[in-house]
Amino acid sequence: MPNVKYSAEKGLITSSGTGGFTLEGVGLALDAETSTSAGNSHPISANGVSTVTAGDNHTAVIATPKQASLAGQQKLVIKATADNTLTLQDATGAVPTTAILNGENDFALLVWTGSRWFPIVKNIT
Repeated sequence: MPNVKYSAEKGLITSSGTGGFTLEGVGLALDAETSTSAGNSHPISANGVSTVTAGDNHTAVIATPKQASLAGQQKLVIKATADNTLTLQDATGAVPTTAILNGENDFALLVWTGSRWFPIVKNIT
């Protein structure tokens, strides 16, 4: 497979090599959703960024990625409200203790391990 690079300056560039894809000078746009929920087991997408607004303590269940065998996929969840707590759970039922968000704009970045979501970065205000 050739190397493929997308440059903001030159567009799509291909060259010989071992294969790879590089973005140069541009950001990567992710899917985004805004979710309003109350209660438990509210589903959110496995893709991109989810901003969750809720009026009471609840659990958001992050869907399993469509290509579940591919470890390394990332998910960003942002809690949009200051009140109550948001617990993140994956579709297998696992609730990592570090995936509980409390304040407004708290967030968690999770990585798919190939079998479940695992939080790698968390910001608690």
